Amino acid sequence: MTKAGHFTVIRRAVLTVTAVTFAFISLTELPSAPSSQAAGSGASVKAALVQYQVQRADYSSESRFATRVGGLTAKAAAEGARLVIFPEYINVFLAGVPLAEQLTTADSLPQILKLLQQRYGRPVSLPEYLRMQSAHTRAIMDRVWGRLARRHNLWILAGSSFVAEGTELYNRAYVYGPDGKVAYRQNKVFLTPFEKETVGLSPGNSSEARVFEAAGVDIALTLCRDTFFEQWNGQMKSADLWVDLKANGAEFDQQARQLFAEALPERIAETEVPYGATVCLTGRFFDLFWEGISSLTVPADTGKGYKTIKKTDEADEEELLLIEVVEQS
Repeated sequence: MTKAGHFTVIRRAVLTVTAVTFAFISLTELPSAPSSQAAGSGASVKAALVQYQVQRADYSSESRFATRVGGLTAKAAAEGARLVIFPEYINVFLAGVPLAEQLTTADSLPQILKLLQQRYGRPVSLPEYLRMQSAHTRAIMDRVWGRLARRHNLWILAGSSFVAEGTELYNRAYVYGPDGKVAYRQNKVFLTPFEKETVGLSPGNSSEARVFEAAGVDIALTLCRDTFFEQWNGQMKSADLWVDLKANGAEFDQQARQLFAEALPERIAETEVPYGATVCLTGRFFDLFWEGISSLTVPADTGKGYKTIKKTDEADEEELLLIEVVEQS
């Protein structure tokens, strides 16, 4: 299972808090299911895959973050999207909002930990700090994502954040409905060594995951490394759309491309779920970086059993990719 360690592993660095600047947005529209796939008889639903680029400034305050993701959501809504999907880890960096001013002087993990010690008057580890900030991060998420979902009357798969429950810390994805409330949540199950040993995450329970409905589409969800494991096939095979949220902390070279192919595309080939959407985090902060190509995959009569019919242009840029999903009968 070491092949999957490339994903959400951030070059052995400790997750810090970052921000996001806008690189570029390319809006492309995808036609209905190709002839190689039997399309369902239901209505078509447009969704937007947000390949989000992380940089520093937009996590300096709640308002900056709200403006940042609000602009992308508004563009998706203007194109007719009823579902907007953001990548893994996008909310993690909100934990740094209380330290935004001090973090402008930091350029390394030791300096960040020193800032925490100065703030709290004692040594504070990264896992402890993330647990302390969990409720504050969630409150920002509910205000920002809930408001956007209500304003545009759509569904938002709002990426993931680190969530404390008692002494445990989970990597949890959230879905917000048009009423602005959380409609579904799911914990990551198969953690990387970095997530377990450095961030202090605990694994979720795979039996708690299920296919859920959003915008009239039955959706399966897995978080990055989870998607490598075929044990999900039985739980998720009834979905119209399988979503893989990724934060790949490695160069998107040929090896990474092969690893991506061994994740959601293999699940689509094995289950024949009609659509598979991979949604990637990109960007840089200190020596941390994330790269990946977001894409739409469908079953196909090929040797591999799948084909990619739409993808973003660059692995290290921001792009908004519009897709169209036909609800299956």
